[in-house]
Amino acid sequence: MSKIDKFSSLLLTGEKKTLVDETSEVNAKIYIKAKDSLEVVNVDHKLIGEKQGNKKCDFVVLGVNTNKTHMIELKGANIDAAFKQISSTIDYFYDDLELNKYVKLRETLDAYIASPERQRVPDIHSKDEKELVKKLAVRSKCKPADIFKLVHFVKVVKKQKRAVINGRQVIISGQAPLELD
Repeated sequence: MSKIDKFSSLLLTGEKKTLVDETSEVNAKIYIKAKDSLEVVNVDHKLIGEKQGNKKCDFVVLGVNTNKTHMIELKGANIDAAFKQISSTIDYFYDDLELNKYVKLRETLDAYIASPERQRVPDIHSKDEKELVKKLAVRSKCKPADIFKLVHFVKVVKKQKRAVINGRQVIISGQAPLELD
């Protein structure tokens, strides 16, 4: 049994799941749907405990058949810390001999920062965001022309009939989840 098995669950094609940050005071969550089978790994306070230092992102979603890794951080209003948390998680995985295959030479390694209702895409790329997108791009085989498109800002609303993608912002709801493969 691998380290990941204890803290992961399988999501089959077409299945939906709500990912919740139980330590958040705002009950941050994201709704996902598997376009292809996914392994959903609960990272923060589970796979990577508090003893390992810096805060980590909440979930890592692995494409079972696609060689894709999606880093997911759930936030309240303050999204600035998310860049460092995701970056720190990538470093942790990269330095671990058993886990590095999930962040090394992936077809796509990208990040989703989700928050309820008031999520906005920053107008100016911060130093931390720039460092994160460089790290994601280096470890992705398929790089978009604009590497900043490897970071997605997910606005989670109560009512939305279909997911809407507007640049780097994705607007979703329980009825219209974020589709990953």
